[in-house]
Amino acid sequence: MELDQTILRAEWLGTKSEFPHCIREGKIANYIPRLILCILVLALLYFGAGVISFAAQSAQAGVTPNWLPSGVALAAFYFLGIRLWPGIFVGMYMLSLYAGIPFEVAMVAALGSVLEAAIPVALLRYLGFRPELDKVKAVLAFTLLAATMGPMISASLGIMGFSYLMGGLSAPAFNLWLFWWLGNAIGIITLGGFLLSWGRQWRVDLRSMLELSLLALVLGYGVTVAVSEAKEAVSVLFLFMGTPLLLLSAIRHEL
Repeated sequence: MELDQTILRAEWLGTKSEFPHCIREGKIANYIPRLILCILVLALLYFGAGVISFAAQSAQAGVTPNWLPSGVALAAFYFLGIRLWPGIFVGMYMLSLYAGIPFEVAMVAALGSVLEAAIPVALLRYLGFRPELDKVKAVLAFTLLAATMGPMISASLGIMGFSYLMGGLSAPAFNLWLFWWLGNAIGIITLGGFLLSWGRQWRVDLRSMLELSLLALVLGYGVTVAVSEAKEAVSVLFLFMGTPLLLLSAIRHEL
């Protein structure tokens, strides 16, 4: 029995044309295993992006100036559907435990990460947003909804979790909130914008998203090391490392 596409075309699942190839062409008996595979891959990518971002975290555990996972979540939800939300939840939960954050706070942070991407993507779909970002309307929608409102949700839930469940903060609440919001916004604008604008160039499926995400993680790691080691000669090598990778990727996808 073939998978009934009409069941999968609800707004929160995404349209048929955006349904991932690895799921869309399978039979119903294979749907759940493949969906679980997509969720696990997304969780690992989210976790990997977070580990890179933690290299520059602030005195408050879990708060960084460039939170790359926010960009991963936004692009994944836009192209593959909000149905993959467990991948973001699990990835953020693992990152919270990795950073030594208590269970209760980790759950709140994971919820905030899901809502940070899910609500803006739902609104962008409602407004008919397209990722080309070649019109003022599209740029404004991306900036206001994805890069501004989304991080506000995550930052607000995260700071409340740290404040009420951990018994205090290492700095004034507003300063940490602003730092959290700015870090997530930068991650969405840089990595999220990169994945959205580049992902539209070809058929979006699990393989292409995996290739894009791994490339972005490598480039993000290089930039992070270059910034953290700004006074060292090796920082220049990490900055130039991105050039051949981008060239090879452009050739690979005939861009």
